[in-house]
Amino acid sequence: MRYPDEVITVPASLTKRVHYEVSYDYPKNAISTARYNVVTFLPAQLAAQFSKVANVYFLFIAALQQVPGWSTTGRWSTVLPLCIFISLSIAHEGFDDLRRHRMDHAENTQRTRVLKNMSCRWKKKRWENVQVGDLLMISKDEWIPADCVVIASSGFDGTCFVETAALDGETTLKQKQALEATNSEIQTPEQLAAFNAFTYVEPPSAELYSFEGYMEIGGERYPLTPNQVLLRGSVLRNTAYVFAQVVYSGEQTRLRLNATRNVRTKAPQIQRITNRVVILVFLILLILCFVFSALGIHWNNTKRRGHWYLGRVHMPATALIFGYIVMMNSLIPISLYVTLEAVKIFQCWFIQQDVSMYHAETDTKAEAHTTAINEDLGMVRYVFSDKTGTLTENIMKLRAVMVAGFSYLHIDLDRLHTPTAGNDEEEQKGEAGEEEEEEDAEVESWFLRCIALCHTVQPDRDPLTGRITGYQATSPDEKALVAAAAELGYSFDRGVPAPDHTDRLGNYEVLDVLEFSSARKRMSVIYRCPDGRIIMMSKGADSAIWPRLFEASSMVDAQGQLEALHQFSTEGLRTLAYAHKDIPPHIYEAWHQRYVAATTALANRQKQIEAVCEEIEGDLLLTGISAIEDRLQAGVPETIFKLRRAGIRVWMLTGDKVETAINIAKSCRLIDTEVVEMTKLDPADLEESKDKMVLLDGALSGGKISDGASLAVVIDGETLAALEQYQPQGLLDKFLSLGTLCDAVICSRVSPSQKALVHWNPLVDLLTHNNDNYAVTLAIGDGGNDIAMIQEAHVGIGIAGQEGLQASRAADFSIGQFRFLQKLLLVHGRWSYVRVSMFIMGTFYKCMAFYTTQLIFQFYTGFSGTSVFETWTLSMYNTLFSILPVLVVGIFEQDLLPDTLLAYPELYRDMGPRNHLFTVPLFIRRVVVIGILHSIIAAYFPFATNLFLGREASSNDLYITGFVVYGIMVLIVTFKIAYVDVRRWVVFSHISVVLTLALWFGWNGVLNHVYHRSPADGYYVLGVFRALAKKGTFWFQWIIFVAVALCLNVLILIVYTIRDPVEHRIMSWVAFERKREHRRHRRERRAWLAAKGLWESRGRRREHSHIN
Repeated sequence: MRYPDEVITVPASLTKRVHYEVSYDYPKNAISTARYNVVTFLPAQLAAQFSKVANVYFLFIAALQQVPGWSTTGRWSTVLPLCIFISLSIAHEGFDDLRRHRMDHAENTQRTRVLKNMSCRWKKKRWENVQVGDLLMISKDEWIPADCVVIASSGFDGTCFVETAALDGETTLKQKQALEATNSEIQTPEQLAAFNAFTYVEPPSAELYSFEGYMEIGGERYPLTPNQVLLRGSVLRNTAYVFAQVVYSGEQTRLRLNATRNVRTKAPQIQRITNRVVILVFLILLILCFVFSALGIHWNNTKRRGHWYLGRVHMPATALIFGYIVMMNSLIPISLYVTLEAVKIFQCWFIQQDVSMYHAETDTKAEAHTTAINEDLGMVRYVFSDKTGTLTENIMKLRAVMVAGFSYLHIDLDRLHTPTAGNDEEEQKGEAGEEEEEEDAEVESWFLRCIALCHTVQPDRDPLTGRITGYQATSPDEKALVAAAAELGYSFDRGVPAPDHTDRLGNYEVLDVLEFSSARKRMSVIYRCPDGRIIMMSKGADSAIWPRLFEASSMVDAQGQLEALHQFSTEGLRTLAYAHKDIPPHIYEAWHQRYVAATTALANRQKQIEAVCEEIEGDLLLTGISAIEDRLQAGVPETIFKLRRAGIRVWMLTGDKVETAINIAKSCRLIDTEVVEMTKLDPADLEESKDKMVLLDGALSGGKISDGASLAVVIDGETLAALEQYQPQGLLDKFLSLGTLCDAVICSRVSPSQKALVHWNPLVDLLTHNNDNYAVTLAIGDGGNDIAMIQEAHVGIGIAGQEGLQASRAADFSIGQFRFLQKLLLVHGRWSYVRVSMFIMGTFYKCMAFYTTQLIFQFYTGFSGTSVFETWTLSMYNTLFSILPVLVVGIFEQDLLPDTLLAYPELYRDMGPRNHLFTVPLFIRRVVVIGILHSIIAAYFPFATNLFLGREASSNDLYITGFVVYGIMVLIVTFKIAYVDVRRWVVFSHISVVLTLALWFGWNGVLNHVYHRSPADGYYVLGVFRALAKKGTFWFQWIIFVAVALCLNVLILIVYTIRDPVEHRIMSWVAFERKREHRRHRRERRAWLAAKGLWESRGRRREHSHIN
């Protein structure tokens, strides 16, 4: 590590210095979330827009159109739509960036108090003018303007509380504490200005929960930890004021470094198929262009001389080839990406407005944080779920303890309840005598002391009475345990026991706190007892405490504790093991020096601390075991059962014991009661586990296990780590492959990094098991330890629960309860998949059908590349005359009603997970083939029947020819997309049809009067529309040819529905829903008529008839 070569003593009147580990120039404290400024916006946006291959392609086509003689569709038919869609995208980005500029200005111009050393007075400065090294005074409920080290606080022992919800989503207050060396010496601005110290910190880092540094005061180093750091984005709470020193500013603060971290960009699975479709259409375009160019060249060389009116006109081969490319370029729809984004925005809005997914207790509604992967919600095959707070309520209650060989139920908080396990207590005590009774009482007392002292909980006190009103804790487990101990009379105050008359603890002095980490899975606190002894109390997972117990002797029977541990776990309770030991003073002093050296290190501090902690956390004496209940959320069993019926495999990843995880899995119907085989993989014998996995894999894939059976695999974190270690032998791949075939997989005692492991490359590859290319993974969790898993999955769902908003903010979608997942997937997910698939297919179809008519016309023009359509009208096709029906389908299509989809989850399995609606073969059948058939009907039939009736009853007018074909094609496309393709008509379908026809007739009516008088490129426009409207033949063509095209389409769909069992089932359900709706409407109508006295029941009418 490097430090400044020479430390300069700073006079007391000057601002204190901050040194980084290496030399850095301190940035200004102004932050900028905006991406552009006035100079860079337009160039950057143009670069961003033309980084998309589709836009470059259309720009290339637009450039070709500008070459004289190459474009038969006019010079602006591509440029105009391209400019419109790119302008919309740029305007949207510009509006968002303007909003970011305004928010940045509002934040940078906030004011804070900075110490003016010359006068020792506070001066208000804008945040943007605050510098590294400045000394600040921050008052209650004020935002922290930069990353600071707290120097002194008005709170007890230099403590203060901050709210970090805006930073990491955690809703609980976090305690920070100034160093004793600074807090005891500084109470006034004058003392602060006169205090000499140097602060050394690590270089700027994005890590929110780690910080390494130290403060040098009088030649002595004091470690700086995250406990002394106030991060920008936090709010000071429950503290009158603090003095703090700025150590990181502006873009180097933790908040900004996390905001600019690169998170994996997620792309929908349908995008892969869309890319293949675009490539396919482009190949079709090239083939058609070269074929028709070759035919045109052949016609020019062999037949042109027989047509006297062509004279010496000759079409060069280059112009012919590029002319066809320009004419057919719109086979790839220019509006696809912009309109698809608009469709997805509406889909997200529907999700957020669904009141059935609103959780009233927490005032939480469903939210969509991205619009990119809506359709993936309808294609999910695997769900990876956290347990605590996701499947359970995360509201902990102490239910039982095991201490001194007895299990106690915690029902009566005045005393530990009668033992529930073992023999009668009184009989045992009678046999053991008074000595054993005193020993048991001492063990029980130590156990309650461990619960009351071994934690990091902070109390909330009434400022007037001083009484404890509640607790602040980062872990709900700790909060429940401390509250239970306090109600039993073992209370504490800010980490030190309260010295009041009700306290049973006495006065304990905190010496060191060895904090919990996911790697250690335990925490310890070292105290100096009232009698002068030094004692360490530890708690953690049994897997972390048991190996560190003293083997030679123990205060209690370890075997009995193990049995109680197993019993608690099988009842679904969360267990923690407590242990303690006495530490001789000389051993503690030697260890404490090594610990201080580790805590003041600036390189690899965490590893050094863990190594030093490992030295002291050994030879422990088991104190007892606590068991905490965390109830399942409402609706969890029903939701998981429906997900399994929908063909979704659920994996549960938790940090609890195997027995606890299995019991919860049974309670929530993740594991059936009739399990064929419960397989536990043992890390002690990996080869045997490998053989077992191979055997089960072969049995499942070979169909040797009956369809009605189920298989669950249970694995713990130790085994998973061993499988990862032996990855070159293929053990992890075997396990993941087996997991894809099981009905349920339970991973217990896993760390956050192991939760993310199951989403990394091995599983992504293996989830394409049996050539399944459309498997989508979904991860759902509620805490910060689930973020890695959420970000690695294809779809991440966050639950805004007891652990804060951190997971929900990092997720793609957030909900209030796990039970809302069934509505999100089975209804909104399916609808999004159906809508996006039909929208993309419809968009390609309307282009394929319309522009293929240009090729049919070439058979009548000597393959010259002449466009049958007038250029301005042609450029409006994708913008005005075909966009509304596909937008309505993409936004409002509902193939089945929500009640049906929720009642029969099997309907989900048949659609998205199998990618039923959007594959390349289906695209060829329903877009390419049908599009070509419709273009033949719209173009060739009028040509063949000679029904154009142009000027003076002839058919030689180019504009009339194109106008008739254009009109027929608009009507075919509109009716097919709005009525034939959809399974349910809505009012917006009719509106889209009416508006499309109104735009078509309105455009031609205006063009009929404003077009220039001289023919442009052979198109006589003035007065044509008015003349054609008076001819019955024109309207006859519209009716007959559109009817033929649609009837042929319906016939093809009927054949397809009969041959496809999935389509047949869906149409049967649609028919059933229509009948049910009809009956409901009829009952409602009768009820309304009866209420008005206009309806008599059938029985009453019969009675009147009989009397008559």
